[in-house]
Amino acid sequence: MIIIAEATWTMESTEEVGKRFALTPQLPDYMKMRGPYICAGGAGYRSIVLYEFDEPKMADAMFAIASRFAVYHGVKVYSYKAQAFAEPGEGQTRITRPAS
Repeated sequence: MIIIAEATWTMESTEEVGKRFALTPQLPDYMKMRGPYICAGGAGYRSIVLYEFDEPKMADAMFAIASRFAVYHGVKVYSYKAQAFAEPGEGQTRITRPAS
């Protein structure tokens, strides 16, 4: 499975975001991180990170990611969201097919 996390912040917050990034906790060994990939646009920046892990670790992975983003609490105009995606056959108890 993967969780795709996206964050946005203003140009004025960039220095503080950089300082806080250095404080983020390390990921557990069962997770791999790809990114962050960052682009500039409009009034600020946007980053995307992909976190890979095995489906049975979903709850632990969400907690690990939330812990990483908690260090950004208080940064002006900083927001993030994280969404889980499964490969076919994964997460069958969480992802169901719509009724016909």
